[in-house]
Amino acid sequence: MKQRIEWIDGLKGIACILIFLHHFMLAFYPCTYFGNDTLSHTAWDVIMSQSPFGVLLNGNFWVCIFCVLSGLVISLGVFRKNDNIDYVSKAMLKRYFRLSIPIFAVSLIIFLMLKLNLISNIQTAEITGSTWLASFYHEQFSLKDIVIHSFVRVWLESDGNICTAFWMLTYVFYGSFLSFILSIIGLKKKKRILFIYIWFAFMYLYLNSLLACYAIGTAMAYIYANVQIERKKYKLYVGALFIVVGNLFGGYPSYVIPINKYALLNHLPAQISVSNFYHVIGATLLILGIWLCVPVSKLMNCKICKFLGKISFAIYIIHIPVLFSVGTGVFQALYKTNHRYNVDSSLTLIVMMVSLVVLAYVFSMLVEKPCNKLVNKIVCFMGGKDEV
Repeated sequence: MKQRIEWIDGLKGIACILIFLHHFMLAFYPCTYFGNDTLSHTAWDVIMSQSPFGVLLNGNFWVCIFCVLSGLVISLGVFRKNDNIDYVSKAMLKRYFRLSIPIFAVSLIIFLMLKLNLISNIQTAEITGSTWLASFYHEQFSLKDIVIHSFVRVWLESDGNICTAFWMLTYVFYGSFLSFILSIIGLKKKKRILFIYIWFAFMYLYLNSLLACYAIGTAMAYIYANVQIERKKYKLYVGALFIVVGNLFGGYPSYVIPINKYALLNHLPAQISVSNFYHVIGATLLILGIWLCVPVSKLMNCKICKFLGKISFAIYIIHIPVLFSVGTGVFQALYKTNHRYNVDSSLTLIVMMVSLVVLAYVFSMLVEKPCNKLVNKIVCFMGGKDEV
């Protein structure tokens, strides 16, 4: 069995880029998310708020993709180590430090950018009409706020006050430990353990929690590690069907209550979030489809996708400060000169995309990589000599 599912990195990279695109559209074309509730800039932005093609702009769906993949990778590590509790204990210990130190670095950068007046989201929102863009950074933060936010609140309270993208890190934190625990109880168990994983997934779906994604990721990892599935037995159209249906579910609007064909899906119990439910199911189907559809999984394994996958965490945690500084600054400079909204926003997107990838790579090399070495030393000091 291969030690790595190679296309996972590529899909993670695509997911993070599309989450960035979601936030870019929230800032410059808010109608693609809020529908008629905000200012329209084109003939298509309101249409996109209920279109299946909106899957490309639906950040919540791509967060679900990211979480399922995270659970899958974590659980595969446990299943492959079988009963190596030493590996599991060190991996669980490393998780907090490996996540929190880069978050602290980004939070500190945002603190300094605010002090230097490099963030201009509020001024830009006056032009774009985005209430979302205008809702952040009305006050300064103290260094104490940064420390408490980075090492405590963002992990325990889903706090996106300093950076709105950080809201999902609570799910990443708790979800990681959920996948560790579910994987441990599944070691050397019969296939019936899958019913436990499915039960946990439905419990969290009922609670509208993205932790369902981690239970699903663990179930996928168990199947990959323990159940022999020959993909050749499945014709390409089976995987393709999963991909198509997964994307259709992923396009279900996060904010607008649909009145088009998506309205056929509006019949879940009142306590269940329709969008969250279908985004989780859609993410599951899309990943299964890519797994079964060899040509698509090979496409996910191309060099560009794999490169984006390697810097995906950096892309995710820095894209908001880049959007609120580089993006808003470039747009304002262009708009003051040209007053061509759609042209200026398109040029801004290009500049931002290049800047984001370059800065994410630099952040990965200068912060994430040294951080991983530091975390290894911390874990070795606390838990033994052998590194994970």
